[in-house]
Amino acid sequence: MSLAATYERLKVYVPRGKQIDSFNVVKQVEEYRQWWRPKQASVYLLGESHVSTNDKDFSSEITRYQKDLSPNYPTHFVRAIYCLGSGESKMFDRAPESNSGGTWQFWRIFSSCIASNCDDLGFDKIIKNGTPNTYRRLLNKINILKEMQRKGIWLMDSSIIGIAQNEKNYGWKMRQDIKEKIIKTCWDSYILKQILEDKPKHIIVIGTGVGKALAWRLSLLKGKTGITYTALPQPQGDRGDAEQQLETYREYQRICSLYAK
Repeated sequence: MSLAATYERLKVYVPRGKQIDSFNVVKQVEEYRQWWRPKQASVYLLGESHVSTNDKDFSSEITRYQKDLSPNYPTHFVRAIYCLGSGESKMFDRAPESNSGGTWQFWRIFSSCIASNCDDLGFDKIIKNGTPNTYRRLLNKINILKEMQRKGIWLMDSSIIGIAQNEKNYGWKMRQDIKEKIIKTCWDSYILKQILEDKPKHIIVIGTGVGKALAWRLSLLKGKTGITYTALPQPQGDRGDAEQQLETYREYQRICSLYAK
């Protein structure tokens, strides 16, 4: 099923009169993601979703740095890690609101996935305190994405629409049962087909919620194709103390070192 058809199918789960990401946002997120799709997949990172992005913020376009770093790269703002402007407000003439944090936890995941040593995961290269120069930090991020692509490591979300921070952006709280229905529908209608096409060696499921929602489907996939998977805690928020969080990032490094050569 196409991206557009899947998006239309998801609307049945949305309460009457409530808003979700526009299809323009969904298309832009997918365009960013497909830009970095590897020719030969080895490890899939399966997240929950990008952060929901309202149309006002989507109208912001990246105007600085990007042409030098990655010519012809998409320019519309979405709250997704593959959008270089997420968390990098200096890239805009008119920055979107609340863009100071971005998705730094996922940049740590990405950095961990390509690290050659679990004792040096390279975080200083992609955080503002470690690399305060914006251009250098962005260049480091681009290099991480290129190395991930070379090694066949790719982030795919289990939902094509943003189901994170829905209340903040659209004024209504999405119930957990609705989130699970959306995740399962996206898997059946859109995600599974890409996995079967790419045939990765391993899937890292980011977050226990996604792992629970897709447990039966992931087990079925493993039984039919031999594609193994590991569920790891989601990095946002309070997920244990600093050492526990660091150990989770080290596990990304170990898994990718094993499956992504």
